[in-house]
Amino acid sequence: METATGISLNARLLASIEQDLLPAAADRQPRIALGDWSLRRYRGELYLLAPSALTDAGTLGGLKLVPSEMQLAQGRLLIRPARPGETALQSLEGLTLRYRRDGERCRPAGRGGAHPLKKLFQEYAVPPWLRDSWPLLVGDDEIVAVPGLFVCEGWQSAPGESGGYWVEWEPGPSWRPTTT
Repeated sequence: METATGISLNARLLASIEQDLLPAAADRQPRIALGDWSLRRYRGELYLLAPSALTDAGTLGGLKLVPSEMQLAQGRLLIRPARPGETALQSLEGLTLRYRRDGERCRPAGRGGAHPLKKLFQEYAVPPWLRDSWPLLVGDDEIVAVPGLFVCEGWQSAPGESGGYWVEWEPGPSWRPTTT
């Protein structure tokens, strides 16, 4: 059987998927190489990752944060005016984008207390291979929002207040599970 990637799935490869990938414990991150592609499982779903989904995310320095759509190495960042009822970011002034660092914590608005970013990514079901390339909005090196997921405490617009910005992150195609 040949996949859309042009890779033939022979009996040995199918057996490896059945014996190694599918039954791996829930806390494992099983992966099978399919040429330059990679097949992974996360929370019971299979993901077929293109080679570009596995490359280094690069840097985010110098990006001007204004309402716009930006194509980055690992996905699309959309900054737009907030809609009524959205937990919006108060302002873009003085904010920059960067990728995560080990051990970081933040305080999602309305949650109380700081939480490890790793645990928040798990809670929002962000697959492990996407976490290091998920952009963060920071101000003075403090995380103020995780695009597409939440705004941090103290950085959100007041309820009912007009204005503010919603920042959305759409990872590349590796975000969605494969379909059969």
